Amino acid sequence: MNSVKKSIFKIETLHLKLAILFITCANVFFAQTYNISNVWTCPANVYSVDVDIWGPGGNGSTRTSNGVGGGGGGGAYVGGIVAVTPGSTYIVNVGTAGADSYFKSPTTALAKAGNSVANNTATGGIGGLASASVIPAGGVKFDGGDGFTGVTDGGGGGAAAGTSNVGADASSIAGATGTNGGGTGGNGRSGDGVGFNGVAPGGGGGGSERTSGTRNGGTGGAGRIIITAIPTVLDLSLIKAIDIPAPAIGQTIVFTLTASNAGPDAAIGVVVADRIPSGFAYVSDDGAAATTESYGLVNWSIGSLASGASSVLNITCTVQVPGIYENTATIYGTYVETDFSNNESSVTATVAVCDAGYIAPILIKN
Repeated sequence: MNSVKKSIFKIETLHLKLAILFITCANVFFAQTYNISNVWTCPANVYSVDVDIWGPGGNGSTRTSNGVGGGGGGGAYVGGIVAVTPGSTYIVNVGTAGADSYFKSPTTALAKAGNSVANNTATGGIGGLASASVIPAGGVKFDGGDGFTGVTDGGGGGAAAGTSNVGADASSIAGATGTNGGGTGGNGRSGDGVGFNGVAPGGGGGGSERTSGTRNGGTGGAGRIIITAIPTVLDLSLIKAIDIPAPAIGQTIVFTLTASNAGPDAAIGVVVADRIPSGFAYVSDDGAAATTESYGLVNWSIGSLASGASSVLNITCTVQVPGIYENTATIYGTYVETDFSNNESSVTATVAVCDAGYIAPILIKN
């Protein structure tokens, strides 16, 4: 009677794959916009995020004595990639007038606030400075626009920087127009009254004008932080080969495993598991410290595998028992993959019974 040995290892691998597929389907990656301070929890399979950060606009000048006030400066912009860890929680600090905006920490990614204008001051505020902002490696940063100095009317607020440009300076009572995501500055006041508020994110507040009482300057627009999760994308694959598909009892054969990563991202925590067929005896492998063998189960800990890279392991065995052996090896890593169909590879070895002159009709799967 034909018999088939069921491999517990293969069943456990299937359960692992189903669990990973469930996690993949459960996570939806999208941009999250924060207009007030909060915390952000990193989803599974995300190790970096793209952040867009605007500093708040400065307040326009308040008048407690007769005269006109200057417009507040627009907030700076910072954008770039920040490393994160799945399951960890990070600070999202959205600044208001005078307080900078930052993600994770002030030394990680920070956009400077536009300068507010002191009371009873006509000179416009300077926009948030890119040079004083903090960007991740490879990121970009831009200055906010300056507020206008009040002459006969309150000065307009400067515009916030955009994602690809410096913020426009206000050149009159009108607030400067924001572009590419940056907020527009508030208008200055013509005649006795308060300045107009800047538009979020980061538009500077307009200056006031006073002939009596207290006239508040416009409030600078709050900052803003947009966090876009970047899921890791890669595709591990495995090819298993045997140098002698039909060996004789007592003969030495070599199983060759080739592990590859099609990318586009690098893989970490890569492991290949290969259970040697029951009719074979493990002799050695060329994996050195990267491999362990116990009761015929070879674990090959590759670790990191760059996009487009491959690694090869040769396992030497001796043939002991006749039969037809189907042997399957499996590759897996830390990150969720785009394709699991190529994570297993099998070879079949047919071992003849030499003294009887026939091939044992038993298919044995490992």
